[in-house]
Amino acid sequence: MKREEDLKKGKLVELEFIYRLSETDKYTNIERPQWKFPDYDVKARSKDGTASTYELKYDGIYPTSKCVWIEYECHWQPSGVAISKADYFVYKLWDHFYCAKRGKLLELLMASTTKVACQWWDDGTAKLWVIPEEEFYTVAIKLWDD
Repeated sequence: MKREEDLKKGKLVELEFIYRLSETDKYTNIERPQWKFPDYDVKARSKDGTASTYELKYDGIYPTSKCVWIEYECHWQPSGVAISKADYFVYKLWDHFYCAKRGKLLELLMASTTKVACQWWDDGTAKLWVIPEEEFYTVAIKLWDD
């Protein structure tokens, strides 16, 4: 997939996630930072005052690969899960959202014996770890049943 297409799909996933959160009536405030390279994609404050931050990911290859692709480097710099300050990583896989605590996702990646490193985007400047879906589901929960 081309980088521009990937980024557009990612923005749509962010908007869909915000909409889904707003439907739950559990949050008093949901915001999406507008500056370039924010520490997270979405911040939601619950009615009890607790704030959580989310990094949103869309995995367009998932339906055919049955693996989850997790970025850790881009343009020869740490990125994605390696540097995010988000509390949670949320992946849209097929038509469902799955959420994992960032720390648990990192622990899984460090311990995984099945992860594979690969390069992505047209110029190969993004590096990702690829793990089987079953392994990902050990740390991620499905957010909504449709």
